[in-house]
Amino acid sequence: MSTIPTQTEIKDQIATDIESETSKTAPSLPVSVWNIMATAWSAPFRLAYKYVQWAYRQIFVATADRDALVLKAAEFGIFPTPARKWIGEMDFTGTNGSSISSGAILTRGSVVYRTTEGGTISGGTVQLEVESVATGSANQLEIGETAAFTSPVAGVDRDGTVASVTQSAEDAESTEALRTRVQLRQRLQPQGGSAADWILWTLEVSGIGEAFASRPSPGFVNVYPLTNDSDPANRIPDSSKLTEVEDYLQALPQRPLNSNVSAVAFTEIGFDLTISN
Repeated sequence: MSTIPTQTEIKDQIATDIESETSKTAPSLPVSVWNIMATAWSAPFRLAYKYVQWAYRQIFVATADRDALVLKAAEFGIFPTPARKWIGEMDFTGTNGSSISSGAILTRGSVVYRTTEGGTISGGTVQLEVESVATGSANQLEIGETAAFTSPVAGVDRDGTVASVTQSAEDAESTEALRTRVQLRQRLQPQGGSAADWILWTLEVSGIGEAFASRPSPGFVNVYPLTNDSDPANRIPDSSKLTEVEDYLQALPQRPLNSNVSAVAFTEIGFDLTISN
């Protein structure tokens, strides 16, 4: 159902049908009971048209809204990847013997973080695990960036510095990314560990938007993941994300028992291009 008739078109059609069924030879007056009823009926009929059009869209993966798409994805064992917190290790400096409690609050801009463990400064520093309070990519911190305590901690400097990233902050999987995974699953049927299977399994990892797979030799599989970052410069995953992908694939119960899988980063190659007419 590509188009929906306007309310006026529906009203006119109802009025025409009434005149035909009642064998009227002259048109009804604008204020006749039939015209009034046709006008009243046209609005709910148009809503019915819209509902049928919406219900029709839910039949197909390509046009389904998110709620229907999630249900269709579940039929294939595919579920949207959730948003994730940022988790990392931060270095804090200060006077030896000064303590930082678990749950201490830090901020960077409008983003809030908290320590998940306590510790005491020794040798002028202490390293503690810190996580973002909220989920989503807006909470991401990179190595070397800082966050500040919201309240002074006795004997401890105000800023903590990121020493390592344990888990990157990521947004929940978008509707279109989920749609792509379901469509791939429809086109690429499971084949007991084929290249297509490894691609689909790799796409189950949060933050991965595209993947390729190859078999360099019998029993070995290389997967080449790309992130779903909109910036092409950031699409090649870092070592921590590659490790996450590899660990996920190694732990899959459905993977072939004799397969050795490695997550490999693409190598970006730049070249000059000259265009002439």
